[in-house]
Amino acid sequence: MLKKVLSRQEFRFIAVGAVNSGWGLLSFPIFYWIASPFGISYIPVLIFTYAFNTLFSFATQKYLVFKSGGNHLKQFLKFCSLQGIILAINLVALPLLVTLIKLNPVVSQTLIALLFMVISYFFHKKITFNESQNKD
Repeated sequence: MLKKVLSRQEFRFIAVGAVNSGWGLLSFPIFYWIASPFGISYIPVLIFTYAFNTLFSFATQKYLVFKSGGNHLKQFLKFCSLQGIILAINLVALPLLVTLIKLNPVVSQTLIALLFMVISYFFHKKITFNESQNKD
């Protein structure tokens, strides 16, 4: 029974997503709390966190969730394209939530991250790791 559950892509996505999400949610505050005493604001921390977590997330989703072969570079570029779009939106949304609504940066980033977790699954399933679109 456990083998059957583990073989389902949806379960693997939830499990890997939980790890990626947990780390993603923890990494921003960790990096923020480390950087802020040095006068580094939340925007550079956000950019660093995105770069670091993009590499980690790509590897775990490619090899553990979608078990995808295909063209690694092509997949990585698609993966990074979505991450870039998410980052661009996040770079606008995070300061708006912090400055206009006066939410804490950590709370704001958590809310933004939760929204994009759902969007990412469908994009990566249908586009990034879709074997029929990633042949050489």
